[in-house]
Amino acid sequence: MTLDTLRLSTETYSLSDQTKLRYNVDVEIQYPDMDAVGKMVKEKGKNFFYQGRANRESCCEVRKVEPLGRALTTLNAWVTGLRRDQGMERGSIDIVAWDAAHNN
Repeated sequence: MTLDTLRLSTETYSLSDQTKLRYNVDVEIQYPDMDAVGKMVKEKGKNFFYQGRANRESCCEVRKVEPLGRALTTLNAWVTGLRRDQGMERGSIDIVAWDAAHNN
């Protein structure tokens, strides 16, 4: 499963296509609620998330958090990759951790 935020780079879509072909897998794609994205963009603009942390968080809520939460409701566990060099708080993340936010 992967999240398509509707703002991914061409390279990301190419990698997804290559992965499907190479490993013969069908990757489930989760999308944000299109009505919520449309409303957000209409009210705040396409790049409002560059204007402060609160805007970044509200954009991520619509484009990432909600669709991920929807996808995880059917799972008992999940595996993800977090780069420790992306963000100040990620440097100390555990290799394996309980996801308290999603209770899995």
